[in-house]
Amino acid sequence: MKPRILIVEDDPTFKDLIYFQLEKNGYPVEQLMDTESVEDFATINTVFNPEVILLDLNIVDSKGLSTLKVASKVFPFATIIVLSGSDDDKIALDSLKEGAQDFVLKTDISSKVLIKTIEFSRERKHLNDELEKASNKYRAVYANSPLPMFILEGENLIITKCNFAAQILYEIDVDLCLNREFASFNKNNDPIVINSNQNSFEKTLTQKTNSGKIINIILYGNKISLDSDSYVCLVIDKTEEILFEKQKNKIISEAQEHEKKKISRELHDGISQNLIILNLWFSMLKIAPEDNALKKQFSEMLHLLISELRAITYSLQPPSLENGLLSALKNMNSRANLLEKVNLELEIQEEISESDFENIDITNIYRIVQEFVSNSIKHAQSKQIKVIITKNEKGIQIDAMDDGIGFDTENVIKGLGIQNIETRIALSKLTGSITSKIGKGTRLNLLIE
Repeated sequence: MKPRILIVEDDPTFKDLIYFQLEKNGYPVEQLMDTESVEDFATINTVFNPEVILLDLNIVDSKGLSTLKVASKVFPFATIIVLSGSDDDKIALDSLKEGAQDFVLKTDISSKVLIKTIEFSRERKHLNDELEKASNKYRAVYANSPLPMFILEGENLIITKCNFAAQILYEIDVDLCLNREFASFNKNNDPIVINSNQNSFEKTLTQKTNSGKIINIILYGNKISLDSDSYVCLVIDKTEEILFEKQKNKIISEAQEHEKKKISRELHDGISQNLIILNLWFSMLKIAPEDNALKKQFSEMLHLLISELRAITYSLQPPSLENGLLSALKNMNSRANLLEKVNLELEIQEEISESDFENIDITNIYRIVQEFVSNSIKHAQSKQIKVIITKNEKGIQIDAMDDGIGFDTENVIKGLGIQNIETRIALSKLTGSITSKIGKGTRLNLLIE
């Protein structure tokens, strides 16, 4: 079906030419209307509602782009084609920027050019309208999403847009959010490194809101287009989930500690006491002189069992923890060196005291170091272990290292010891990691903030 066309032209001869070419190509005259004045636009719109406007910019009561602006305002859904007698590239470009679908010189007009221009312009207008609808839907989804979203630009991920949900999560007004690096929210201002060759990325980050609240998030980013350096990014707040996991792990840890204490008491009050009584009875037995060597072996075995049982009891419930973490670590250092299997060195910075650990879960920290030392002795074939405790501007740093056989951290199947260490790091307020290389020993790093 042929579209309704409004001809805006004050040259009668050219106007007649347009009528002739349109009627020649099957456009019914009742679907054509003309005017030479923008003053008539409002009236025409009430009775005619054109789908296409053939527009001369310079008419009796309007000149230049102002004519186009009025036409676009009165007829917002019409396809506008500028017909100009001036071959001016600037006017042509400005017309297209103002919403015209095409710019054609009057001297180039022929029946074929006119019809193709109308058809192509209408299709272009349709595609632009669909694109605008899609853009509006995207903007609506972006703005109204219950999940925080950002538009980030360039390798430094500069924030150019943030939706309302993002402003709520980061407790910040949009003006303070824009034109800053997304990494500026990171807890320790660590940079975010992305591969520009990848079309998407995923980052797990610990950040601070504008008020200083600590949040744990996953940042998902996708390039807006393949040839751009702009990313539309979604933020998933994992803070509550991580807190729940920490609380769950804390409950599990407390239950384990309770069971260890229970077992320790049972060993101390039951088996240990019975072995001591048995040793006392055995010492009172009258053994024939020829069996003295055997008696000595039995006595030594009983003493060894009692010592080993005490060591197990101490490991399950270190009484020195009641005097503080540093005291417990010093006792562990002394006991480890008594085994004469390994040399354990403990270095504690002079400025550090038990008061530095008053509001910290020292049981978990002790268990982590204990597990590391135990693994180094039992599995890593270490001869030298060193534990260093220092204080800096970030907090208290605990570094433990051995000279054992090491392992490949990428391919190793994690044993119970490593799993216990990682679990305890996760449930405590710690930043920590285990690193190792085959033949280069293993290292444990803990940061108590």
